[in-house]
Amino acid sequence: MVNKEYRGNLYIESNVKVKLPGLTSVEGDLYILSDIELPTLTSVEGDLSIESNVKAELSALASVGGDLSILSDIELPALTSVEGNLYIWSNVKAKLPALISVKGDLYIESNVKAELPALTSVKGERGKYANGQFVKE
Repeated sequence: MVNKEYRGNLYIESNVKVKLPGLTSVEGDLYILSDIELPTLTSVEGDLSIESNVKAELSALASVGGDLSILSDIELPALTSVEGNLYIWSNVKAKLPALISVKGDLYIESNVKAELPALTSVKGERGKYANGQFVKE
Protein backbone atom coordinates (compact mmCIF):
# COMPACT_ATOMS: atom_id res chain seq x y z
CA MET A 1 0.00 0.00 0.00
CA VAL A 2 1.30 3.43 -0.91
CA ASN A 3 1.00 6.13 1.75
CA LYS A 4 -0.73 9.20 0.39
CA GLU A 5 -0.89 12.76 1.59
CA TYR A 6 -3.42 15.34 0.55
CA ARG A 7 -2.26 18.96 0.43
CA GLY A 8 -5.00 21.53 0.87
CA ASN A 9 -8.47 21.53 2.39
CA LEU A 10 -10.56 18.41 1.84
CA TYR A 11 -14.37 18.38 1.91
CA ILE A 12 -16.05 14.96 1.97
CA GLU A 13 -19.68 15.26 0.90
CA SER A 14 -21.47 12.44 -0.89
CA ASN A 15 -24.68 10.43 -0.96
CA VAL A 16 -22.67 7.21 -0.68
CA LYS A 17 -20.05 6.01 1.80
CA VAL A 18 -16.59 7.21 0.80
CA LYS A 19 -13.56 4.94 1.32
CA LEU A 20 -10.01 6.28 1.14
CA PRO A 21 -7.90 3.40 2.49
CA GLY A 22 -4.49 4.78 1.49
CA LEU A 23 -4.80 8.36 2.75
CA THR A 24 -2.37 8.96 5.64
CA SER A 25 -2.45 12.73 6.13
CA VAL A 26 -4.28 15.91 5.20
CA GLU A 27 -2.11 19.03 5.09
CA GLY A 28 -5.04 21.40 5.54
CA ASP A 29 -8.56 21.25 6.95
CA LEU A 30 -10.79 18.17 6.70
CA TYR A 31 -14.58 18.55 6.69
CA ILE A 32 -16.53 15.30 6.92
CA LEU A 33 -20.14 15.77 5.79
CA SER A 34 -20.96 12.16 4.85
CA ASP A 35 -20.09 8.61 5.91
CA ILE A 36 -16.43 7.80 5.39
CA GLU A 37 -13.74 5.22 6.04
CA LEU A 38 -10.22 6.58 6.53
CA PRO A 39 -8.52 3.64 8.28
CA THR A 40 -4.93 4.80 7.62
CA LEU A 41 -5.33 8.54 8.26
CA THR A 42 -2.93 9.48 11.07
CA SER A 43 -2.88 13.28 10.97
CA VAL A 44 -4.84 16.35 9.96
CA GLU A 45 -2.65 19.46 10.06
CA GLY A 46 -5.56 21.91 10.07
CA ASP A 47 -9.08 21.77 11.51
CA LEU A 48 -11.17 18.59 11.54
CA SER A 49 -14.96 18.84 11.55
CA ILE A 50 -17.12 15.73 11.87
CA GLU A 51 -20.65 16.88 11.08
CA SER A 52 -24.04 15.64 12.36
CA ASN A 53 -25.30 12.14 11.60
CA VAL A 54 -22.04 11.03 10.00
CA LYS A 55 -20.37 7.66 10.51
CA ALA A 56 -16.63 8.19 10.30
CA GLU A 57 -14.01 5.47 10.71
CA LEU A 58 -10.80 7.20 11.81
CA SER A 59 -9.16 4.48 13.89
CA ALA A 60 -5.55 5.50 13.17
CA LEU A 61 -5.95 9.27 13.63
CA ALA A 62 -3.33 10.37 16.18
CA SER A 63 -3.19 14.17 15.88
CA VAL A 64 -5.17 17.21 14.79
CA GLY A 65 -3.14 20.37 14.15
CA GLY A 66 -6.07 22.78 14.49
CA ASP A 67 -9.54 22.65 16.04
CA LEU A 68 -11.53 19.42 16.35
CA SER A 69 -15.30 19.78 16.16
CA ILE A 70 -17.42 16.68 16.84
CA LEU A 71 -21.14 16.64 16.00
CA SER A 72 -21.62 12.85 15.56
CA ASP A 73 -21.00 9.77 17.68
CA ILE A 74 -17.35 8.86 17.25
CA GLU A 75 -14.56 6.77 18.65
CA LEU A 76 -11.01 7.96 18.03
CA PRO A 77 -8.88 5.30 19.76
CA ALA A 78 -5.47 6.56 18.58
CA LEU A 79 -5.97 10.33 18.99
CA THR A 80 -3.42 11.72 21.48
CA SER A 81 -3.32 15.46 20.76
CA VAL A 82 -5.39 18.39 19.52
CA GLU A 83 -3.32 21.52 18.86
CA GLY A 84 -6.34 23.83 18.80
CA ASN A 85 -9.73 23.81 20.52
CA LEU A 86 -11.85 20.71 21.08
CA TYR A 87 -15.62 21.12 20.65
CA ILE A 88 -18.04 18.27 21.38
CA TRP A 89 -21.68 19.12 20.54
CA SER A 90 -25.25 17.94 20.07
CA ASN A 91 -26.14 14.82 22.07
CA VAL A 92 -23.16 12.81 20.88
CA LYS A 93 -21.10 10.04 22.40
CA ALA A 94 -17.40 10.73 21.97
CA LYS A 95 -14.82 8.16 23.01
CA LEU A 96 -11.28 9.54 23.00
CA PRO A 97 -9.45 7.03 25.22
CA ALA A 98 -5.88 8.02 24.28
CA LEU A 99 -6.28 11.83 24.16
CA ILE A 100 -3.64 13.35 26.43
CA SER A 101 -3.55 17.04 25.51
CA VAL A 102 -5.65 19.87 24.11
CA LYS A 103 -3.58 23.00 23.50
CA GLY A 104 -6.61 25.24 23.13
CA ASP A 105 -9.98 25.35 24.89
CA LEU A 106 -12.16 22.36 25.72
CA TYR A 107 -15.89 22.93 25.18
CA ILE A 108 -18.40 20.17 25.88
CA GLU A 109 -22.13 20.67 25.53
CA SER A 110 -23.90 19.63 28.73
CA ASN A 111 -25.87 16.73 27.20
CA VAL A 112 -22.81 15.01 25.68
CA LYS A 113 -21.30 11.73 26.83
CA ALA A 114 -17.56 12.22 26.49
CA GLU A 115 -14.98 9.67 27.55
CA LEU A 116 -11.57 11.31 27.98
CA PRO A 117 -9.82 9.05 30.55
CA ALA A 118 -6.22 9.93 29.57
CA LEU A 119 -6.68 13.71 29.26
CA THR A 120 -4.11 15.39 31.50
CA SER A 121 -3.49 18.75 29.84
CA VAL A 122 -5.79 21.52 28.59
CA LYS A 123 -3.90 24.77 27.96
CA GLY A 124 -6.99 26.92 27.42
CA GLU A 125 -10.30 27.14 29.26
CA ARG A 126 -12.45 24.17 30.19
CA GLY A 127 -16.17 24.47 30.25
CA LYS A 128 -19.60 23.27 29.31
CA TYR A 129 -22.46 24.82 27.42
CA ALA A 130 -25.79 24.68 29.21
CA ASN A 131 -28.90 26.53 28.06
CA GLY A 132 -26.90 28.59 25.59
CA GLN A 133 -24.42 29.77 28.20
CA PHE A 134 -20.77 28.82 28.61
CA VAL A 135 -19.90 27.80 32.17
CA LYS A 136 -16.24 27.58 33.11
CA GLU A 137 -15.13 24.57 35.11
